Amino acid sequence: MFGFEVVLYLCLGGLGGGLCSIAGVAGLSIPRRFLESTTLSHYSNLMRSAFVISAASLVLGSLLLLADLDNFAALTYLFFTPPFNYISVGAWLVAIDVGLCFILLLVWRAGAVSHNIIVFRALHAICIPMGLAVALYTGLFLASMRAVPLWNTLWLPALFMESSISCGIVVFLALIQANGKAATFPAYVKLLAKADIIVVALELLCAAALVLTLLLAPSNGHTTAAGVASVMNLIAGKNAWIWWGGFVGLGLLVTATLEILTIKIKGNLPGRLWSTLGVSFCVLAGALALRYCIVVAGAHPALGF
Repeated sequence: MFGFEVVLYLCLGGLGGGLCSIAGVAGLSIPRRFLESTTLSHYSNLMRSAFVISAASLVLGSLLLLADLDNFAALTYLFFTPPFNYISVGAWLVAIDVGLCFILLLVWRAGAVSHNIIVFRALHAICIPMGLAVALYTGLFLASMRAVPLWNTLWLPALFMESSISCGIVVFLALIQANGKAATFPAYVKLLAKADIIVVALELLCAAALVLTLLLAPSNGHTTAAGVASVMNLIAGKNAWIWWGGFVGLGLLVTATLEILTIKIKGNLPGRLWSTLGVSFCVLAGALALRYCIVVAGAHPALGF
């Protein structure tokens, strides 16, 4: 039903939304004494990088979605022509989130926030629900298509949002490393690692619930048959190795193992390049594998049974 461009859109949109939320939380966690003294040099490059990557991911993902639909000319109608639907609401969410990232990029470039601390805090606070809304929308985009039982479930938006948050966490960790701030924020690195373990555990539970809900659903003719066929294609079809190896293996199990090592090992190890890159690769590869498998396995409309 969809090309690979949509898979990339779902992945990039989730990454952009998740990273925006994590950056918002990071902005709110900056001690007030630093804001009052405008001592933000430790944070500036890190935060600017986060907002640039978040906005770039959202813009690129949106362009890929339009490329798959092959209708760039409809962009104006998408924003300004009723009736509103999932796609138009999602377009507005992405546009607002990109604008918010751009505003915060300018704020961080300006540097001085001592006289506008309330506004500074408010902008970062808004980032959190806006980023989560965009991440959730990537799942609702598929869940709104009732003809595909694998997609038309509340577990899918929850799973995509959790995956997006995990992507945001590991990219922010990578940015901490890239900006040479791992030694400056060792406690923050371990806190993010702990948070990611919790998110990964929730992903595993949501994925299991998604599969079991469809497999154990009461018989309802073609709809049930389509759901069962999609799940079997997901977990035992020709792309099952991507699901088990990419999403479950790398994205969940290996990621959790590396995060535990990051927390347990003392010294400067949590900031070493191999640790950060290893976790980042596993999470991002798992996120891509998840979305690819869901899109491919769900490409079986109920009317086909």
